[in-house]
Amino acid sequence: MDKLTTDVCVVGGGMAGLAAAVTASRQGARVVLVQDRPVLGGNVSSEVRIHITGADPRQVREAHAAEVQQRLQGGAEGAADFE
Repeated sequence: MDKLTTDVCVVGGGMAGLAAAVTASRQGARVVLVQDRPVLGGNVSSEVRIHITGADPRQVREAHAAEVQQRLQGGAEGAADFE
C-alpha cells in the first residue's frame, strides 16, 4: 500500500466535506478527501436527492465537484501532488 502525506484529511464527500476540502486546498494545504460512495455530494447527490433549503443542490454540487476535479488534475493553485 502506498503511503500518502497530507496536511488535511477530510472524511466524507458530502456538502460539508467538499467545502472543507476545497477551503483547505485554497489555503495551500495538501488535502486527501476520503469518500465511500461513487458520487460526491452526500444527501444532495444523485443517489439520495435530499435538497438543502435555499440552495439549488445541482449548482452547488457541480461547482464544488468541478473545482475538486480541477485541483486533482493539477489545474488550480494548491492542487494535490500525487506523484
